[in-house]
Amino acid sequence: MKILVIGDIMLDRGVRKQIDKAGDVGYPWQKMDRFLSGTDLVIGNLEGTVNEQASSYTYDPPFRFVFDPSYIKEMAKYVDVVSLANNHALDVGSAGELESNKWLDEFGVPWFGSYRHPTPRYDTEINGFKLTFIGYHAFQPAEDELIAEIKTSKSEGRYVIVMPHWGTEYSATPDSTEKRLAKLMVEAGADLIVGGHPHVAQGSEIIDGTEVVYSLGNFVFDQEIPETWTALTVGVIITDDETKIYLLPVATRYGQPVRITDVDAQKFIESIPNP
Repeated sequence: MKILVIGDIMLDRGVRKQIDKAGDVGYPWQKMDRFLSGTDLVIGNLEGTVNEQASSYTYDPPFRFVFDPSYIKEMAKYVDVVSLANNHALDVGSAGELESNKWLDEFGVPWFGSYRHPTPRYDTEINGFKLTFIGYHAFQPAEDELIAEIKTSKSEGRYVIVMPHWGTEYSATPDSTEKRLAKLMVEAGADLIVGGHPHVAQGSEIIDGTEVVYSLGNFVFDQEIPETWTALTVGVIITDDETKIYLLPVATRYGQPVRITDVDAQKFIESIPNP
């Protein structure tokens, strides 16, 4: 089984401007068609809400990210599943969170996690292999619920991937909260942990046999901080005997991720500090 995990997807503000300029809702994905094909699942973090409200082009807090439903319909051609466990899921309130769920359901995009809870989880089965995705927004602590979800999924014989939204923005190294939570999740039975929120890539390590990738960084975003312009994606190949992890860097500027050369990819990976 092959899985590709990508970073934060934000389809408002500068990305919306680029879409309007191009006159093409497919703008963010134009150079990623081949990259996002050939796997059983592509999973990302949807960093905002889905509704028909006008954009406020928010560049200063409090942020208000709203994605036109047509953008999500287009995204569904490339991304199979999304996490909603992040700090922007409630940008237009609880009603907006529910509306996001509705639009994703309408376009056939499974989702998991929420602003306040690590539920619902997403269960799927591929070629007889049982797989669970759990999202966790660490800034709305519900650790007991998180651990319970991991343990329950594991007791059902599932391979458990947890996608926590955690850490310090723009920090290239995981903070103490990330390290502590990673150990708790591993102890509960997580098989793979892939995090986000810092908007920059952070390193990875193996904790008691479980791979932890602390932060991928952005995938589709508009930030003008140079450190955010290159990010990680994670290719995962799971067999009955082992899990193989591949760190696959991409360039992310102007809301349109693109491939980079193997030489630049290796340099970028080597530049990421060890956790």
